[in-house]
This record gives sequence, C-alpha cells and structure tokens, in this order.
Amino acid sequence: MVRLFVLGIVATLFAIESADARRFGRFVSGMARGAIQGGAEAGVRSYVTKSYGPDVLTVDQLVSCLKRAGSLDEESEQLEAKRTSLQDAQKDLDAFAERVERKRRTTDTRSQRQVDSFNSDVDAYNASVRRVKAQREEFNRQVDAHNSSASMFNMSCAKKYYADDMERARVLAGL
Repeated sequence: MVRLFVLGIVATLFAIESADARRFGRFVSGMARGAIQGGAEAGVRSYVTKSYGPDVLTVDQLVSCLKRAGSLDEESEQLEAKRTSLQDAQKDLDAFAERVERKRRTTDTRSQRQVDSFNSDVDAYNASVRRVKAQREEFNRQVDAHNSSASMFNMSCAKKYYADDMERARVLAGL
C-alpha cells in the first residue's frame, strides 16, 4: 500500500535543512514541498511498488525539474542585480535632472556660451533618459520571459514525488 500525505503536513517532514536552503535558491528549495511517502505500514517491512501517475514525478522528471529550478534561481539572481542597477541608474538620472534644473535657473540667456553649455547638458540628460528607458524595457522583457519560464516550471514540476526519488534525483543532478 502506498500512503499519500497532504502536502502541508509532508512539507514539514521533508523540508530542506536551513543550511541547505541557503545553498539553493527559492525554486530548488521550494521543491521540498511535494514529497509523498511510499513504503511499508508502521513497523511492517515490505516492498511496495510506487505508483507514478500524472501528478507524481519520476526520478528523471525530478532531475529535469531540479536543473530547471537551478536555472530559474540563477536568472532570479541576475534579474535582481539588474533591478538594483536600474534603481541606481534612476537615482543618477534624478540627480542629473536636478543639476540641469539648477543650471537652467542660473544660466544667463544673454550669454551664448552659457546657453550652449546648458543645451549640451540637456542633450546629455535626454540621451541618458533614452538609455535608461531602453535598459528598463529590456529588463521588463527579461522579467516577462522569466515569469513565463517560472509558470511553465510550476505547471510541470509543482507535483508530488517520493522522498527517496528526490534524494536520488539530487545526486543525479549534481546537487
């Protein structure tokens, strides 16, 4: 007989140790929530055939899911770094805008040299705005692609599995 447990209860039984959780990203560590237990009744030794239906992952599927989870975690880290970089670029752009505005207030419009200098700063600011906007658009495309990949991962990998299969899959996946 194979015993299936409610996922919420099993999550506490097969959760990754906190030290291990730091080693893995949220997609890899999140896979610990789907374990089911197959085996003998309490105190009775017997060999039970595992049942793999559409809602239970095989070892090969687990290996694939672990590798995909690792890739998604790496992408998440890269996107977070890009998000931080974009935030810094926006802060720089805001500071640049303040400098241009201060210069506008102090520019003597009767001096061609000061007007040309101000216009040059405005051109540089506008170029910076276009650059940051393009970076933001690219970042948003990457986030959309990542979210799509995460959705596909969830559809195919957010399923149950046998705990011993996960251990075997981790070895095969090199984790």
